[in-house]
Amino acid sequence: MADEADTMASDSSPSSARCQSSAIKVVLAVLMTVCWVGLTPTVAAAATKPGRPVITGLSPGKASVTVTWTAPANTGGSAITGYVVIPYLGTTAQPARSFASAATTQTITGLTNGATYRFKVRARNAVGLSTWSALSATVTPFSVPAAPTVGTVAAAVASVIVSWTAPADTGGSPITSYLVTPYLGSVAQPTRSFASTATTQTITGLTNGATYRFKVRARSAVGVGAFSAASATSTPVAVVATPTITVFGNQPLEFGKVGLAQPDVNVIGRVSPTGSIRSMTYELNGADPVAMGIGLDTRRLTNPGDFNVAIPASSLQVGLNTVRLRAVNTVGVAIVSDVTARFTDPGAWTMPYTVHWSTAPNLHAVVQPVDGEWLISGGTVRTVEVGYDRLLAVGDGTWTNFEATVPITVHSVDPDGYTPTSGSPGIGFITHWIGHDTVDGLQPHWGFAGRFGGIAWYRYPTAGSRLELRDGNAALVAKDTTGKAITSEVIYVYKVRAESGGPGQGPKYQLKVWQAGTTEPAAWDLSARLPLGAVAAGSLLLVAHHVDASFGTLQVRALGAAELAVSRAAAADEVVATPIPED
Repeated sequence: MADEADTMASDSSPSSARCQSSAIKVVLAVLMTVCWVGLTPTVAAAATKPGRPVITGLSPGKASVTVTWTAPANTGGSAITGYVVIPYLGTTAQPARSFASAATTQTITGLTNGATYRFKVRARNAVGLSTWSALSATVTPFSVPAAPTVGTVAAAVASVIVSWTAPADTGGSPITSYLVTPYLGSVAQPTRSFASTATTQTITGLTNGATYRFKVRARSAVGVGAFSAASATSTPVAVVATPTITVFGNQPLEFGKVGLAQPDVNVIGRVSPTGSIRSMTYELNGADPVAMGIGLDTRRLTNPGDFNVAIPASSLQVGLNTVRLRAVNTVGVAIVSDVTARFTDPGAWTMPYTVHWSTAPNLHAVVQPVDGEWLISGGTVRTVEVGYDRLLAVGDGTWTNFEATVPITVHSVDPDGYTPTSGSPGIGFITHWIGHDTVDGLQPHWGFAGRFGGIAWYRYPTAGSRLELRDGNAALVAKDTTGKAITSEVIYVYKVRAESGGPGQGPKYQLKVWQAGTTEPAAWDLSARLPLGAVAAGSLLLVAHHVDASFGTLQVRALGAAELAVSRAAAADEVVATPIPED
């Protein structure tokens, strides 16, 4: 017992207690180490700004564009709460639009119709805004259509048939209908609405004997556009007369007899009564009908009822051809006129070439009429009526280097020749002519820019009359500054020289004018070398642009090799002409 008591006393001694405490600490340390090694603590990642969106669609509307995009693939760990869209006009940022929505399609309003926009988008989350998306493609908000252009008005019984040209600018939205408003004087009458895109409509319910004008507006889904300019006047009638067709020139009309001055031949004339013709067509040798224009217009069809059919010479058969003209009036009454044209397979139009009007059997036998009505009388040929580009042609597409001389008497100048389309009146020559361009496919063809080498003439601008040279786009390249004047009813001799230019040279044109009966001056009044690439081969036109004039004997000769050599040698010292300011 004593031994057990001693042992127990020994185990509870201070040294024994220290040992036990150390052991416990060791065990606890081991346990804690095991716990930390076995567990990995998780720490939440911080949220960031989102990635950038991608624009996928643009849909224009009235003064607006609907923009669609895809949401950022990376939201930055925070939900997208909205987007910001910014429009651009060119490179200029417009006010941004902010949308507190996660929707990825938004309509941007308050834009300018007809202006071209691009867009950028960025996303927003709780942290902030993403970078901008890439710039979108361009898009243009819709606008209302532009104004139509009224063409012909044709009177019928208690009605008028109005035709117009659709606006070139629809505002970006298709035209769905038209509105036509009649006017009695300056007083608008009830507007007629036509739920159709047709550009010819009959306005009924009008008063016979009253004089009307008409204005037209186009409508699209966006709205109604502006009024056209007022039409010409038209007076409904109780009875509509049967059409009458007059063709200028003696039949058979001769084409190709001395050559072919341009790719087309022209059948020129007039239909009447002028206010009651609904349509005209022509048929060549029984082929399908082709629609014709009816005057007046702002160019070649100077007077009401004028027509000018341009027929490709390549479609004519050698020998006699029949051109059937068909006019229909506003009540459906038609008249047919068959025109006989004789086509001779043309060879080269040779030089020298002289036209003595006093011995010419008819106009078509010695020149190729292109525009207007002409009368041969007293050894001259004269315009019957003044108008836009009254034209007679000689020569062909192979003419390059030639000189032409003709006496001209100016009788009067057309005061109506100062419109924006006409510019101002002039009289003289057009050189290296290759024929009118079709432009819009309408009859007659009227495009002239780039269709000739130059114009050499006396012109009557409002700033003062003068001699001029113009290039193939009718731009002024040389003008007389000496004050040389042309007096009406006095004969002056006009001489033009046309050269195609040597290697590396553009064409050259020269003009001189002197009073008949006086000595021809040695020097040219005007001279201009045009740039390389200008039209340098073609026929010669006598042109009376809004001028009543008579042309005397026309003489054309080819330039000789020695003359051309001298001119080409001098080209190195010449300054190539460029357009100069109009005044």
